[in-house]
Amino acid sequence: MSINETLETLTETEEVKFAMHHVEGLSRHLNKIMVHKKMGHQRVDKLIDSRRELRQTARRLRSELEGMSALVRNLESEILRLSDELQLMLEKNANLSDTNV
Repeated sequence: MSINETLETLTETEEVKFAMHHVEGLSRHLNKIMVHKKMGHQRVDKLIDSRRELRQTARRLRSELEGMSALVRNLESEILRLSDELQLMLEKNANLSDTNV
């Protein structure tokens, strides 16, 4: 039986009660939808915050990595300089040994 057929068989007071019952059901359903919508917005807000934090972390890590790369380049230069200096000392030492013989 459809809602229209049901309404035709009811008295005016019963129609009002029937309508109120459906309005209350729709109201509860709407409240559930609103709660789910609010929860959805909260989840989206959390995701946005997480994304923002991840981007900040990525920027910080990128900056630290660039700093470490510069440090490694400086260390490589220093190692090469010290290696050249050591080579010169070894050559001088070898020359001194040759002249002392």
